[in-house]
Amino acid sequence: MALRTFTSRDGSTWTVWNVIPTLAHKDRLVSLSAGMTHGWLCFECSGVKRRIVPTPADWEGWTDDQLDTALAGAAPVERRTD
Repeated sequence: MALRTFTSRDGSTWTVWNVIPTLAHKDRLVSLSAGMTHGWLCFECSGVKRRIVPTPADWEGWTDDQLDTALAGAAPVERRTD
């Protein structure tokens, strides 16, 4: 798992990492939406998360501007309640 931090155009600091899913999480099975079995790119700032599915190739080498552009198109992640 790679991990990056960048500052967006609005001054917010975001942490970005690639998620590689496993099929089971302790005592419960985890179901994944279509396309997520190969992983995704997660953005997080102050408890807000967004994701891009699937993980873009070579994202680790992107500039901060490229990460910020990707963030703008990333889907919001709903908080789990279970």
